[in-house]
Amino acid sequence: MNRIGAIISVLHPLMPAKGLVEALKKTNTKVLIYFDRFYFNSRAELMDNKIKVILASATDYLQGIQLFGMKIYNRRNNKLIKELPECDNAIEFYTNIMSQKHMSAGDVDIKGDDVCLYLQSGGTTGVPKTIEITNYALNSIAAKLVKLTDGYIPGVDSMLMVLPIFHGFGIAVCMHAILACCTRVVMVPAFNPKKINKIIKREKVTHIAGVPAMYDKLTKCKNFRGKYLKNIMNAYCGGDVLTDEIKARYDSIVESCGGKSRLYQGYGLAEAIAVCSSNTSRGEKAGSIGLPMEGIKFKVIDDKGKQLTVGNKGELCIAGDILMKGYYGESQSECISVDSEGTRWLSTGDYGYIDKDGYIFFSGRKKRIVIISGINVFPFEIEKEVNTLEEISCSCAVASQKEGKKIIKLYVELNEGYVLDQVLKNKIITTLKSKMMKYSIPGEIIEQKLPRTPLAKIDYRKLEENG
Repeated sequence: MNRIGAIISVLHPLMPAKGLVEALKKTNTKVLIYFDRFYFNSRAELMDNKIKVILASATDYLQGIQLFGMKIYNRRNNKLIKELPECDNAIEFYTNIMSQKHMSAGDVDIKGDDVCLYLQSGGTTGVPKTIEITNYALNSIAAKLVKLTDGYIPGVDSMLMVLPIFHGFGIAVCMHAILACCTRVVMVPAFNPKKINKIIKREKVTHIAGVPAMYDKLTKCKNFRGKYLKNIMNAYCGGDVLTDEIKARYDSIVESCGGKSRLYQGYGLAEAIAVCSSNTSRGEKAGSIGLPMEGIKFKVIDDKGKQLTVGNKGELCIAGDILMKGYYGESQSECISVDSEGTRWLSTGDYGYIDKDGYIFFSGRKKRIVIISGINVFPFEIEKEVNTLEEISCSCAVASQKEGKKIIKLYVELNEGYVLDQVLKNKIITTLKSKMMKYSIPGEIIEQKLPRTPLAKIDYRKLEENG
């Protein structure tokens, strides 16, 4: 698509019809390539807005018993598609188009600074925005990933792609960088840890990139064992905080099976495509998000924009050739600034610090900071301590009100076999009191299954709405 001058906009396939149409209209989208099973959920809105649709079907890529099963599963949908009137927008089918001969689109003058990709994001301020990624930035992140992982070998290496393509981590790390090196992507449409472990074994997967929740479930499966784990060369984690427990479990299992890979925490955001820093086999520091990738610079600033010295906590800023061009429809993005030397800096909206060795530490989202009695409270730091307890699977700290005063409300999800009784509540509070000021001590502790975003992150906004 990019070779003919088209810009790719990747969207969540389960987006509601009205939201889908709004996203398409916002970016002046001309054609939508859509999974056939979802088409009738959005058909009326798509037709009303005269958006051209090309349907793609899973049956186009299946064989044998899987193809037979999918045809049975999809028979009602297929019948409806065959009965579509000629006036319907979705008169084109992907396999039909690809099997035909077409006239050349001609030479298109494509420049490095041209936009090639749109990513959807909450933005660094939490407002939904469309991020513009350039050709140069997308290729640059691929080149940096090759060096980070010590290269990919064509015909040998393969990347497990569980992460969604509509996220920068998925499309840049799991797909573009791999295909640019002529290596193989093993695509998994739905997350099922037991099945994925079988796929890792069968396909001899050598590289894995995922989020903490994915690794947590993979390593808890009894079939995440065996000599096949020796094939895994690199395992990287991003998108959320990797707990010591999950990392230790992965490392221990792989080592016991004779494997050399270890699980490394990285950091990135959609405004910089995907990855900006990472721990690696060449350098790792516990609790950090690693060192900057080649050609990437980090600095820490205070609320007035002044650069802070080593060890002081403030907002993380990033410079480098992987930064977005900007937000769609905005002539100037407020999170991008240019210094006196002409360097573009992205204000991430994340708090953290840099230590004397250059390792970067993440302290939490700026917008998640809770101010109690004039003191900054970092929910991430509360969660990090609570998650070290053997009884706790995961946790989320949010601001709430109690008797007219602002407090921290802590939600916890427990490991199997534990209950949230007064003994455990006291243990949580004692643990926090030993390391934090009184403002960070929860005024209320609640047990519940924590809500998740499509990327398996804890959806703290839903919990904040509950108060």
